[in-house]
Amino acid sequence: MITECLPFELPFEASTHWLYDWLEVHALDVNKRRIKVLAKSRKDILLLALIGGDKSNKLPAHASAEAPRMANVQAATVSGAWHAPARFVVRRDQLRNRNLDLLSLGSQIAVAYIYANYKDSLLYYGSLAKSSLRHPSRINQHGRMLGSGTVVGPSEPNRYVETSGRKLNTYNSFFAYEKYAFIGQFYDSPRWHALEARWTYLRRLDVSNCFASIYTHSFAWSTGTDLHSKSHLGKSPDFHKLDLGRAFDKVMQNSNWGETHGICVGPEASRIFAEIIFQKIDLEIEDRVSAANIDRKSYEFLRYVDDYFVYSNSKSTLEAVSRVLESVLSDHSFALNATKTKDYVTPFTTEISLKKANLKAFLKQSLPRKSRLPRFDAREVGVQLKSLLLDADNDAAAAGSSLSLVEREVKRFVKKRTRKCSDLQSARELARYTWGYVHGMLHQYLSHPSSTSAIKVVRTLRYYWNITDSFTGVSDADRRLLHYESTERLHFAISKAITRLIEASGTEIEICHFLSLASACDLDLVGFPASCGHVFCITRLA
Repeated sequence: MITECLPFELPFEASTHWLYDWLEVHALDVNKRRIKVLAKSRKDILLLALIGGDKSNKLPAHASAEAPRMANVQAATVSGAWHAPARFVVRRDQLRNRNLDLLSLGSQIAVAYIYANYKDSLLYYGSLAKSSLRHPSRINQHGRMLGSGTVVGPSEPNRYVETSGRKLNTYNSFFAYEKYAFIGQFYDSPRWHALEARWTYLRRLDVSNCFASIYTHSFAWSTGTDLHSKSHLGKSPDFHKLDLGRAFDKVMQNSNWGETHGICVGPEASRIFAEIIFQKIDLEIEDRVSAANIDRKSYEFLRYVDDYFVYSNSKSTLEAVSRVLESVLSDHSFALNATKTKDYVTPFTTEISLKKANLKAFLKQSLPRKSRLPRFDAREVGVQLKSLLLDADNDAAAAGSSLSLVEREVKRFVKKRTRKCSDLQSARELARYTWGYVHGMLHQYLSHPSSTSAIKVVRTLRYYWNITDSFTGVSDADRRLLHYESTERLHFAISKAITRLIEASGTEIEICHFLSLASACDLDLVGFPASCGHVFCITRLA
């Protein structure tokens, strides 16, 4: 419930972590069919009504700590009722927006039932095809269950998804993924370089409107047979007796107000749903290519979510495999986005990859772990960050990539250097120098905005604000002075960001992230744009 049901773009205050906390306090018993809840107030009864989990629809009228009342949140009820998701807008870049869905409370609990009851089947059907670059491989070792204790280890706050080779020891995802959590990791991996050495040609293809094109009943086909799934349409045995295909189909359909064409966009559960469908499609592509008498050793195709990569040493083979791929996708009501189809000749390194390499070299030189601080000023840092965007085909992708690089290197740099600061002067110098990079990130984000870039900037600002706690070699008085100066810089950054954001459309979520940061750091509202005051109050109440 904490990691799988909501878009990660939402700020903490807008998430429903409180729903899990409420269930943990009020749940008396949990099994595959229902959660037995003890209502202790009228607010508890109201929340149960909003969840809609009582099949009898007979909730108690009153409840109190002295006179608690029992109620059930039943899997069959929350999974079988239609729920309308709340839709909100986030920015993909300066010119384009995209819609994300906020699942209803009942739908979130229904998704949690799916994970609890069918997690082993999700792992099995999600790992059938070798072509997938991102699929669930095991259950994350660190998690919580209602009524149990918590096991939390050191966290990496700049990561959200755990992969099989990198354990986060925190609540970042229910599943660990094989093998790349983000597409950028694939581009930087040894496997990418091995593919460059093995193949001459690469064609990259993109599925158009992927989630909107998914037919929910096809999930039952992907976990069984098409004939089996169609023969059971309209039949509704008890929810806990359904197989994975029909159960997940039912939950995804009903969480989107009964729609069978298209699924909710944003939740990690939707990605799992789509991944299992595409796993089956990938296997069919392999069979159809083989039936076309194309040698399996003459090509290779990989897929990251809805992006396909087709490799070959022959242009004719590349064309033949691409035609089969497009045909199979069409059979399942998917279409390729012709404007995003791109061909490459080895080396497959793109313009963005080259600029990333240059930025990495600059960061390695300008953020040394041991030697003296270089004499780079804020202007030079800004120029280097902007250079990644020049002539880039996708400004948003380039900006996000460079921000991730800077965020990671700044954190590594600060972690090593703060230990060496034994007096106010050295600590102050380090804080000022680091600020040049943090402020450069803010400027780059405001020039090439997106909701994901906003998250990276807010995360880095929060980290910068907390570095004064790492100056263990300075006095308490000096630490307070350093904290005051970092707070002033943070106030400036948030005010600057919000002033720009309120002038643009589709920026509400980004504004909430910055106000959430202000609330978490207990910043004074004075100096913030007046139109944001009510949102700031909401974040504090949350």
